[in-house]
Amino acid sequence: SRLALDGVVTLVDCKNLGRHLAVEEAAEGGKNTIAPESAPECVRQIALADRLILNKRDLVTQSQLQEVEATVKAVNPVAPVVVSERSCVELGMVLNIHAFDAATSLAVVRDAGHGHGHGGGAVHQAGVHTFTLSEAAEVEMEALNQWLATVLWQEGTGMDVFRLKGVLAVQGEEQKHVVQAVHETFECVAVSEVWGEDEPRGCQVVVIGKNLDIEGMQEGFRNCLAKKKG
Repeated sequence: SRLALDGVVTLVDCKNLGRHLAVEEAAEGGKNTIAPESAPECVRQIALADRLILNKRDLVTQSQLQEVEATVKAVNPVAPVVVSERSCVELGMVLNIHAFDAATSLAVVRDAGHGHGHGGGAVHQAGVHTFTLSEAAEVEMEALNQWLATVLWQEGTGMDVFRLKGVLAVQGEEQKHVVQAVHETFECVAVSEVWGEDEPRGCQVVVIGKNLDIEGMQEGFRNCLAKKKG
């Protein structure tokens, strides 16, 4: 039988998430916030998720729940979030989600809200950065593939891209394109949806990873933009 990865589901403990990301210790003049040993793995699991289930909703207040949701969405703005008690969720949220299908990725990026980290602003949590590459321009496909290969495959940079997902306007193509990557594996494919006549063509790519050279990635992505004619 054919085996395929449908998607990654991460269960978040609303009651205890905070203590896995940061704890306070007494210090002269106040308190210092430090990251426990569990923080990097906790953030990595949130970053890699295609679905985020916020469990134990019954054990936190509404304001605490909002804080948890804001925290996980800051790390991973493209994963849909569902709130649960005792891990009870609709099966459709965790089965047959087709997370790596291009059409699904397009819908997820659109629903995530265009503009997270707009202008390159980055969110930092336990060594993991989340930011958005946003350009009101088209990309040149060959240049993009070369840039992605450099970012994801080149050794010695120290960068580790956990996830990369976005929507692209490609030079000479009417169809929208979806780019996605998990560590060193990436693809950029066209979907059936086309750019509208009055719809601004542009690119929006969310990047999540560790030890990222954000300025270098922004410059490299801008170098992939198609030159304007005339």
